[in-house]
Amino acid sequence: HIFADYLTDYSHWGYSDIDVVFGDMTRWIDTDEWNEYDIVTYGFGDQDKLYLRGQFTFHKNDPKVVNQLWRHCKYLSEMDIRYSKRYESVRKFESAEGCYSQAVIRRKDIKVKWAVKAFSDVGEGSPVYTQGMYLSLGSAPSWTSSRSYVPKSVLYTAADVHSGKRLLDLSTNWFEDKTKYVLYNQQDESLQQYEGAKSKVETYRSLYESGDEEAKDVKCMYWAPKDYQMDICTVEGTVSSDDVVTLENGVLYKQKFRLRNDAFPPGINSFPFFHFQEWKRVYRSTQLLMSKHARSAASPGLIVTKEGSLPLFNTESTSWRKRNKLGKPKIVSNDWMVSDTGSTSSRQSSNKFCLKSSLKGYPKGATVCNVSASWMGARASDSSSPSTLVEGLAAVNIIRSPATTSKLRGKKKGDATIPSWWDEKLFDAVNGVTLSLTLQITSADMKDESVVKNLLSLADSNIYTWGTHQPSLLLIYLDASAEDGELLARTRELVNETFGTMDSETPQTAHLKGSLVTIVESEEPSVSRKALMNMAAHAAPTRWIVTGLELERGLVLSKETALYATREALVHTNMPGHAFVIPQFASTRDDTRANAKKEENVFLTERHLFSSVGADLLPMIREKQTMSSNLEDFDCMKCSGKKPVALKEKDDDEPGVGGGETFGDDEVEETSPDEEEEGE
Repeated sequence: HIFADYLTDYSHWGYSDIDVVFGDMTRWIDTDEWNEYDIVTYGFGDQDKLYLRGQFTFHKNDPKVVNQLWRHCKYLSEMDIRYSKRYESVRKFESAEGCYSQAVIRRKDIKVKWAVKAFSDVGEGSPVYTQGMYLSLGSAPSWTSSRSYVPKSVLYTAADVHSGKRLLDLSTNWFEDKTKYVLYNQQDESLQQYEGAKSKVETYRSLYESGDEEAKDVKCMYWAPKDYQMDICTVEGTVSSDDVVTLENGVLYKQKFRLRNDAFPPGINSFPFFHFQEWKRVYRSTQLLMSKHARSAASPGLIVTKEGSLPLFNTESTSWRKRNKLGKPKIVSNDWMVSDTGSTSSRQSSNKFCLKSSLKGYPKGATVCNVSASWMGARASDSSSPSTLVEGLAAVNIIRSPATTSKLRGKKKGDATIPSWWDEKLFDAVNGVTLSLTLQITSADMKDESVVKNLLSLADSNIYTWGTHQPSLLLIYLDASAEDGELLARTRELVNETFGTMDSETPQTAHLKGSLVTIVESEEPSVSRKALMNMAAHAAPTRWIVTGLELERGLVLSKETALYATREALVHTNMPGHAFVIPQFASTRDDTRANAKKEENVFLTERHLFSSVGADLLPMIREKQTMSSNLEDFDCMKCSGKKPVALKEKDDDEPGVGGGETFGDDEVEETSPDEEEEGE
């Protein structure tokens, strides 16, 4: 109504949500929807709830009737009263989908259609979860294209979870083949076909008017007030996901439909738009960088998954499949830097990271952040000094950075702030790879100094194996809730002794030249592992990141990891966005032994990996190859015929790693020099 001046030249108007990706909308809107219905709304199969969908609903531009329907919804028509100072203390927001939908359903002089024409990420058993949602952007304009040419955007996925291979063999521009897919290219032909006759639909309002008092308590939508639900909720079990529902002369009808099989490739389904309902809750900005400049990228489209957006390869024209080689990589623009909220060599990430959250009472599933951390509040300080803790905010102290070991302009002696925390001369921002590590040290760990030393040695070992040619980042979380402040202070000292910047670097600290080491403290005993990994990843100055390593689990990289990661970065240079490489590795030593309390001849599924990793690991890695990236030999435990050596029984409450087991307490069966050499 308030946009009436803008609508004078249009036959229809509508509304949508911002969490929607549109495909070939003009192809999907049928002739009867344009001409016969006053309001049309698209859903994903949940039309047993007769609300007008916020993701996509369009109306006839009828100023006298349709454009005045909102006046019968008090929530909208009395908006000026609700927002007056008189009601300021009791003002409450609600979704207008309830009130407005009820006002429409009660009318007897309009026609409404609830159609099933949408993909959604609701339901983990759907092909969208298993194969992803494909968005093809159509052929790029050629020299012969008209100036008005606009390529189509088409959404499609597998028809079921078993048809995924068809997506790989399908041309990304299949819909442009007018000889093979004739029906899809006939604009006047509907892509859905009705089956059978119409039948009436009952709502709980009709049951209530027939004397069923319990019908007034129905609630099929959690986001709309109860007052509207008798009109919106159809009687349970009467409307299916393959029913189209219509309102005609005040009467509700349903009719079966199916997709026209000859309109799409075999095993493929398509719809005009995709609605993000669940995935948007977990996305980070870097996971969606591919979609920000999709049309300017080298790929012909996107594959959107729960993990983010990926480039869609053209199976017909690119060399990656037919020639079995990649060709010379292109130098991409630095759009990933401009779009990303992460760090660069001169700017910290502006994001806040929620380290600890708790559930809110309403709405269901919503959370409130109890403790957050931010790189913007990071300070350069001596890790042995106590941190000033503010309620709800973790302290972030940078104890080592490449900037502090380099001569940087503008940095004065004694300046606590870091003008640049990375030395850009030490890495390649576009093709470089950052190793991102996290470590949580609990108050129980702090009670045994040897455990803390072993954990820090483990972190140091990973940085050493990564090497100095690529940057590395270590984020250490300290539990500051301990009553014994001396333990916390001593832990800070140990961190500083291991990683702190000294007046003069030594051969023992040379491998830390490209490392950023940070302590994060709060009074929470433990925080979210994913939040720490996200925070560490956002501090990386390079486009590519190796993440997923939680050092408290005793994980160590192989010596080849940096080489493999660098190679992958070069191979994928011409793709925009980030790649998160998850390394896997194994020790060539046999650290998989039966627990004394279990049967000795039963293969152990609960292994204590790297139970002997500790202060002795670093010199072992330097002297000989103890790690392997070839996991094939470690998929199954080979029987040696020898009786496994049992671990010493220990008190479960004893501080350490892996269920009370400290790093340095292994008993290793003696082997002959030949056996040891063969094991290596």
